[in-house]
Amino acid sequence: MIILRENALTAVNDKFLYKGVSFSGVVLIIVNGFVEQRKVYNNGFFSGDYISPYIGSNSASPCIDSSGLDDEYEEPCYRNGSLYSGVAYRFKGDFCVSEREYKDGWIVTEVNYRENGDLRVLMLEVMIFLKDAHGLKMVV
Repeated sequence: MIILRENALTAVNDKFLYKGVSFSGVVLIIVNGFVEQRKVYNNGFFSGDYISPYIGSNSASPCIDSSGLDDEYEEPCYRNGSLYSGVAYRFKGDFCVSEREYKDGWIVTEVNYRENGDLRVLMLEVMIFLKDAHGLKMVV
């Protein structure tokens, strides 16, 4: 499903259009770098709130535009000098090309999209277990 910034759409008679066509997809409303709302539109009309089928903590706070991270390409990842936990959306122009969930600065889930909204890559946190005399113990 295509995910866009709100400013990519135009409203005509209470209907939302993208490049002149009724929009179906997700719209992120971003204010001062924070994702304030995640909305789903079908045929130009609001139909509900967006809940990512891939990100485990959809209520994670904060949700931000990844440009607000100190360095989104380096892990562990910081925001304002502190390890970041939450969701970050990465954009190429108005298109969301990545949803990333961070925990204590480390990416635990990353979803990459093509510009038409098709899923490109899905990376999920790997859990590692060690077995000792007492049984299995999760280490990551």
